[in-house]
Amino acid sequence: MAQRKIRTPASSLTPAPAWFGSPAAPTITQREAVSNLIKETQIKTEPAFPPVKIYKPCPGIIVAQAYPQKRSIPNQSVAQVDSAPFNRKTPKADLGTQQAIAIAGETVPIVFGKRVSDNGGVWVQPTLVKAGSYFFKGSFLFPVSQGEIVSSPVKHRVWVGLRNMAFLADQTITISNIYNSAATLAASPGTCPVLGAGLYCGNETYSYLAETIGTSGEWTERQDYPASYYWGYRTVARGTGDTTNSVIEATLEIYDNVSGADLTTAWFAEIGLPTNTVFAFNATASGTPPAGAVGTVIDWIDAVGYFAPDPSFYTAIGSSGSITNIWSITGVNNQYDAGTPASTGTLEGVQYEYVVSKYADPSSTPTADNSAYADITFLKVVGDIYDPPDAGSYPTSTRQISVYYEQGVKVDLYSAGLVGGVYTQGASNQLVDLAMYLFTIYKRVSATDPDVAAPIYVDNLMDIATFCDEYSLHFNGVISESLNIVEFLGSTAPYFLLSFQSNGGQYRLEPMLPLNGSQEIDVTALTPAATFTEASILPGSFTKSYVAAADKTDVNAVMLYRKNDPDAIGTQQTVQVRYDGVSLDAPVEQFDLTDFCANRDHAIIYGKHYLARRRYSVHQISFATPLSTAGLKPTDVIKVQRQRITSTGDNRTETEWYQITVINHQTDGTTSIEAAQFPVDGSDIAVISDEVLNGTFTVV
Repeated sequence: MAQRKIRTPASSLTPAPAWFGSPAAPTITQREAVSNLIKETQIKTEPAFPPVKIYKPCPGIIVAQAYPQKRSIPNQSVAQVDSAPFNRKTPKADLGTQQAIAIAGETVPIVFGKRVSDNGGVWVQPTLVKAGSYFFKGSFLFPVSQGEIVSSPVKHRVWVGLRNMAFLADQTITISNIYNSAATLAASPGTCPVLGAGLYCGNETYSYLAETIGTSGEWTERQDYPASYYWGYRTVARGTGDTTNSVIEATLEIYDNVSGADLTTAWFAEIGLPTNTVFAFNATASGTPPAGAVGTVIDWIDAVGYFAPDPSFYTAIGSSGSITNIWSITGVNNQYDAGTPASTGTLEGVQYEYVVSKYADPSSTPTADNSAYADITFLKVVGDIYDPPDAGSYPTSTRQISVYYEQGVKVDLYSAGLVGGVYTQGASNQLVDLAMYLFTIYKRVSATDPDVAAPIYVDNLMDIATFCDEYSLHFNGVISESLNIVEFLGSTAPYFLLSFQSNGGQYRLEPMLPLNGSQEIDVTALTPAATFTEASILPGSFTKSYVAAADKTDVNAVMLYRKNDPDAIGTQQTVQVRYDGVSLDAPVEQFDLTDFCANRDHAIIYGKHYLARRRYSVHQISFATPLSTAGLKPTDVIKVQRQRITSTGDNRTETEWYQITVINHQTDGTTSIEAAQFPVDGSDIAVISDEVLNGTFTVV
């Protein structure tokens, strides 16, 4: 309960003792929802748990089977939150939803991307991890990305729900990035990097706005901290006109939160006042004027300082130290000071702003370790971004914030190659740079540890980046889940026409189509990486299998991507690709590229590649060979020549071209190869490559 003015039945209005009472606390609003969020936010990209198989084949013949609900994997609640649609950090369809609140253990996302040639950049909808208030101006802290974001946010590219921040009523709003490296905070772990404007580090100091006290009904406040915390407050009158002699009057009942006991009589006896004492809200600290003017902050912290914790007081009244105050509003008194003319305005309510701390000086946290803030870019917003008030209300809730970053996290630019023997740093939209960054933060790349010095083959990364630039295959998105790096890259690379593979003790990225010397898709005559004949294939090892008929039919390929326009919140778009002549009502295959694709051309070329593979690669082979194949790798194109012998005597040699998909070297010196059909025309030009560049497609 706050330091308030009181009136007793038998005397004139007098101020209450400075030690009396304690401030209000929200029930389940920002204070409880936010105060514990930051303490354990040690979010790193780590491998996911291996999949657990739930179902096993049932014996016998089953004509029809209904399955029970899938059992949940234990100890996965935070992972389930990470993967839940509501927790994705990219813009959602409902832009006006209430601001999402972070939870302890939630994964801090990685914002990766770079706007180039009017394409790209990243829209992010971060969760709120801390909120505070300073002189009734809100302060909000959002963890945006692991690592250091390169570009700074600008107000006209930030939205609060459906309202653009640049056009809010409060034109003094400030926004900024806050980033501190691990080395910086290790050198000064007690320094709070987010301190200021009502924000504090840790869980033992916080500020917040309480609900507005109205002019009728009841107001309930729960107090958990006055027995063990320092606290102070400010007030402001809400209404219209002159309220400098207007107060809201109320009586008080007090209950213990643990036992439920009525402490009203004991509480008033301890402070020496009758139980029918009437309290006045909006009285000033100085008495001049008697009450607060609308919009003018009364700073009781400056007037009387912070109230010290008083556990003995609560022991004396038989309380656990946690109480609930129930204020019964009796009305508005427009002549609080009898010697001053009555106010002529309308007092609609009084709002309180509290600062609560374990320390006598809330800005000082001498024993704190703030290393949990290291290597994370936070967005700090200071200003009134609260919901517009309804008549007679002064809300403290906000809508979901959406912010656009033209350049994402700073990484080593392997795509640009070595400059003076080192990799330069900056934002990137290249998958090769993202791959190296993920391995770096997972401590799998080190210049000093020989065991992890080179997990990825880097000699071709510049060439792959050139290829991706040529066809606008860029990554602009948010990784918001904890993930297994190898699984992530393995499943994402094909959308960039790349293959992520393990070869020779290293991971490597390779193009899925042959390239020429300019790193463009090669549509000239191919030279096979190797040729295999009957003599080089172990007898009995050759097999051929065909794809199912349903997987060869013509389809419409629909790609979803995200349009990252900096002047409008990123929205999902679709583009449909089909071969000319394919019916509109043909089956549809849909591909979701929204996590990283911000370019329509990227989506289109992926669709063309998928359709060309589907039409022209219709069987696979496998065989074993005793030849030395150490130089071969997946994606290499090979030629297979086999003699076809028939009973009619029309024996002939069949020549087919294939692309290696799997290659395994056995301990007995043989090599097993699996490959997919990769046909060429009469000039040895790859049909699939030529279709991707020159095929006749309809794009809508």
